[in-house]
Amino acid sequence: MIKKSVILFMLILPGYCFSSASQDDNDKETKTFQFPHDLNRIFATPTADVLKSLDLNIILGGAFGFEESSAFLGNVALGLGGIADIEVNTGSLLGALANVNQNIPTITLKGKIYKGTENYPAIAVGLRSSNDWDRTKIYESGIRASEPELYNEGLRNVDYEARITTAFIAFSKNANENLSMHAGGGISDLRYRNIRLGWAYMYEYTDDGAINKKQLVYVFGGLIYTINERTQFMFEAQTMPYFNVNTKNRTIVPKQRGLMVVGIRSAVSKVLLFDTGIRYQSNYKGIADTQIRLSLSFFISLPS
Repeated sequence: MIKKSVILFMLILPGYCFSSASQDDNDKETKTFQFPHDLNRIFATPTADVLKSLDLNIILGGAFGFEESSAFLGNVALGLGGIADIEVNTGSLLGALANVNQNIPTITLKGKIYKGTENYPAIAVGLRSSNDWDRTKIYESGIRASEPELYNEGLRNVDYEARITTAFIAFSKNANENLSMHAGGGISDLRYRNIRLGWAYMYEYTDDGAINKKQLVYVFGGLIYTINERTQFMFEAQTMPYFNVNTKNRTIVPKQRGLMVVGIRSAVSKVLLFDTGIRYQSNYKGIADTQIRLSLSFFISLPS
């Protein structure tokens, strides 16, 4: 019931704000609408762009689906001098068993090192890090529903802690006045500890408390196509680390999966954007697992 109420609220609010904003902005029909703020992401993947100096960007949203729903997500970012921005975020950076994505609090600092030209893309580098260990617990019912093969092999519960730090580089290039393309990559330092696996008719595996490490390649890309002054079509794809269970060694193993989001960004007013898209992951077993991603993005220009 709460999930349906959140979705309904996010669908109705932009329409209400649009009707109010139309009067507040006093935009004449003959006047072209122009969104005055710069953006630093597609849906979730970074671009080489940064927020304008002292622009405060607040994003609220989540991904909702029949089989899985992510927790309500939040993001706060601040532009620093027009050359960098800093961002505090709760997002799905790690995947797990039972169609669970871990929403981990992170902080990201990104700086533009090259503005780009007509022939060469803009370039930005950044560092994103979780600020604490995040614990994941998956119980028997989740494993039985989403991982029947592991359940048949005796797995009954999973418990571990993880954190991740990613250094990345992003490239952005305007192909023409309507189309911008974005791509990048990096290295993720994944660490995990306190692994506990419960098995039917077997011992419960518990590690020795040591911190395990894994270096993973992070790849992302996407595009933004401007349909009109208020509407953009967006596509993004990226890799995401997740934990699987090695039934032979009876421990967890870091791997990678792919995910993509395709959808629309609408400018409700000069300070409010509404993003909606369809999210699909490579581990999904059909369209019933597909999620709808919704978010509202607010902009506030702080006084200098």
